[in-house]
Amino acid sequence: MRSQIIDIAKGIAIVLVVIGHYYPDNSPCWYKGLHEIIYSFHMPLFLFCSGYVYKFENLREYPKFILKKIRRLIIPYIVTSVIIILIKLLTERFMYVENPVSCESFFRIFYYPEAGYFLWFIWSLWLIFIVFPFFSINQTRRNWLYAVVFLLSYIPIQWTEIFCVNQTIHMARYFVMGMLIFDYRNFVLPLNRIPKIVPILLFFTGFTMRENVLINELLPYLGVWMTLVISTKISQRDNWINKVIMTISIASYIIYLFHTTFEGFAKGVLHKFPLFMAGGDVSMFILGASIIIISGIIFPIALYKYVIRKYYFTRFLFGIK
Repeated sequence: MRSQIIDIAKGIAIVLVVIGHYYPDNSPCWYKGLHEIIYSFHMPLFLFCSGYVYKFENLREYPKFILKKIRRLIIPYIVTSVIIILIKLLTERFMYVENPVSCESFFRIFYYPEAGYFLWFIWSLWLIFIVFPFFSINQTRRNWLYAVVFLLSYIPIQWTEIFCVNQTIHMARYFVMGMLIFDYRNFVLPLNRIPKIVPILLFFTGFTMRENVLINELLPYLGVWMTLVISTKISQRDNWINKVIMTISIASYIIYLFHTTFEGFAKGVLHKFPLFMAGGDVSMFILGASIIIISGIIFPIALYKYVIRKYYFTRFLFGIK
């Protein structure tokens, strides 16, 4: 797999995240089904992509590595959390605000994704990057890491939610899967000979049988495989779909940080027009959902392109190179 395939997969993943985070109570049945499909694999896909490109082999570089991750993850997390909380506090009096906050939220962000639970992903990456370097400097240690992470993730224990430890332990297996596939990529090459339709059929067949515990556990892996197959196909053609997804992928971090904010603004406006939010009228629901979801993608891209990327200060605040 080339890096472009992973980039395209990351672009697909962030689109699924934005769609998945719009889920009104009055959603029609078909949209609820779409939501269940997305949530069966979209965050495992994100973690897989992060694990596939992860590389650390020298403990002498650990302090530099951690400082880099503080700039890339922690500073943007704090800045974004403060912005989201401020916006919610300032707008909740005259606009609909989902998941309201309080002044105490400014303190809670240092141990919990208070501004929006979707930020657990940043906490998980941070914990992974703190711990994994000690076990990934050579193949033997990585093999032990793979075994321990998979074992821990399937032990039915509820760990603490502080710092998103529980979420991290149960989701780190997908990051590890990315590392594992990269390490043993030559052994998975025969999978390329399998007809491309097979992983797609396996995923959707498995989804219809998700009540089975074993099949439900396999769904995220099938979803990742399916997305990689689709990403490979997209990467082979230099068309508008490729260009759009790559544009989304480049700005994926900013989209992740701000999509709920812009979706929230769009929802606040559309709530003044109840017809858009009505689940009974399919055409109006699709129109309203499209406006909200597109707002969660287009406006963060514009923010990235025309503001954040242009100035050193904003690049620093949001971890952009």
